[in-house]
Amino acid sequence: ADPENVNEIVRVALDGSGRVEVVVSGADFYSDPRPSPCGRWLLWLQWNHPNMPWDGCELHVGNLDGPVVAESRCIAGGVDEWIFGPAWHDGALSWVSDGAGWSTLWVLEGDPLAAGASPRIWVDLRDGEVQTAPWVFGMSRHAAWPGASGDGGALAYAVARRGGHELRLIEEGSGATLAGAAGAAAVESHKGSGDAGSGTSTATDALDLTAVVYRRHTSFGALRTWEGGVVSVAGSPSVENDILHVTVAGATPEARVVYSPPGLRLDGGFVPEPEPVTFPTTGGDVAHGLLYRPANPHCTAADAGPPPLLVMSHGGPTGAARTSLHLGLRYWTSRGIAVVDVDYRGSTGYGRAYRRALDGGWGVADVADCVAAARHLAERGDADADRLAIIGSSAGGYVVLQALADYDVFSAGLIRYGVTDLEALARDTHKFEKYYMDRLVGPYPQQRDLYMERSPIHRVDRIACPMLVLQGDSDPVVPPEQAEALVAALESNGLPYGYLLFEGEQHGFRGAEAIVAAAAAELSFLGQIFGFEPAGDIRPVSVHNL
Repeated sequence: ADPENVNEIVRVALDGSGRVEVVVSGADFYSDPRPSPCGRWLLWLQWNHPNMPWDGCELHVGNLDGPVVAESRCIAGGVDEWIFGPAWHDGALSWVSDGAGWSTLWVLEGDPLAAGASPRIWVDLRDGEVQTAPWVFGMSRHAAWPGASGDGGALAYAVARRGGHELRLIEEGSGATLAGAAGAAAVESHKGSGDAGSGTSTATDALDLTAVVYRRHTSFGALRTWEGGVVSVAGSPSVENDILHVTVAGATPEARVVYSPPGLRLDGGFVPEPEPVTFPTTGGDVAHGLLYRPANPHCTAADAGPPPLLVMSHGGPTGAARTSLHLGLRYWTSRGIAVVDVDYRGSTGYGRAYRRALDGGWGVADVADCVAAARHLAERGDADADRLAIIGSSAGGYVVLQALADYDVFSAGLIRYGVTDLEALARDTHKFEKYYMDRLVGPYPQQRDLYMERSPIHRVDRIACPMLVLQGDSDPVVPPEQAEALVAALESNGLPYGYLLFEGEQHGFRGAEAIVAAAAAELSFLGQIFGFEPAGDIRPVSVHNL
């Protein structure tokens, strides 16, 4: 019943007066405000209910006249096109679009408000995704800077492709162009392909061939130009994130680590590379994931058979499996438990069609994909079919509950602040996600019956395996009342369960004490269910009805 918060772009005086002047207003949401280097223009992204930014948003550019945008123009986007990471560079404006089904880099040179100003394709990836869901501000996955040759420019962009991540760099000059005829040919090829994202273009392929690819790290974010190259927060499966500087040097990239955090010095025997897996799922589709096998250089499991498997469901649900170091995941593999981090339908990194395959199917398609991953790995001998567990947080916790209610596959389920009641979430959520479930499930309250049907809290009697429930007592997204209602139902049905409520913790545990206690409880719980004694000083979690 309360009025929504108002979102605006404002200018704040730096003279100590505290004066605030509204520059742009009227839309439900804004992000990425960027004044041009010359000070003449301002760009920004905006979108309205019921969209999330990755459903559709608009890129606007306005002419700055002091604190006022005198005139503005929508450069790209709409209600059905995701625009990501707009940026100014060297007299041009660039952005990423998923309008063709996969990420396409566009550029607009000169005065963006001039009559006849028209953008052109810079690079059409066709089978890669630069975009990543903007759950936080300031994300950047491409950057451009003046070329070393003096007659062109250089471009770097991070790409997720078939579950892998790489950094590509192209230097513009006589041998490779990022503009002109190549861009025009790409546009014409796309228009005539008949299938967005599947067409081919000689010009676009030539661009791909001239790209220098850097793969020593496996994740890249926060790209910025610096000293004739690009800097990035770069991660890998074995080390914490580095600050990396990469330049183009002919046919090879030159990379140096500007900063590496001190500390871990992990034994490489604990951190083998993740293995991409693709497997069949419902509806004749396929889904994806990353498999992490058990690894501990101090232990062997000769003749022990396939290991237990923990199926990990990421949150969002518009998220993706991590390719950077994931200590929480290595916690399990170092103790003899395999993990598959599932990129279920709805995940980013596989193009728009894959991401939108979850529309209307939240709690169904993603759940089926997690179940399919477990069955696939058990059938091919990579996991023990009698020791399969599933774990998730927030939206991932919702997937866990749905999987336990709808399938008889898992021997245990573990959730942190998991969504149990879709109707309560629809009523009580914040402005950003107010209509998120309209696309994922259906409009509320018009389809209230569907929300009831897909709410695990109403189907706890169908869960027939042990559960561990972890919850923060100050969670504003999933209130503790949801967890307590779930626990009460588990107790009423006589199911084995463990429950820990962490004082002062919200939606995502932040305190060191809570993080350690939660990890210890999860290992203790699985040990009691799967019949092993955890090594080390692990405080046992109390499991009721066991």
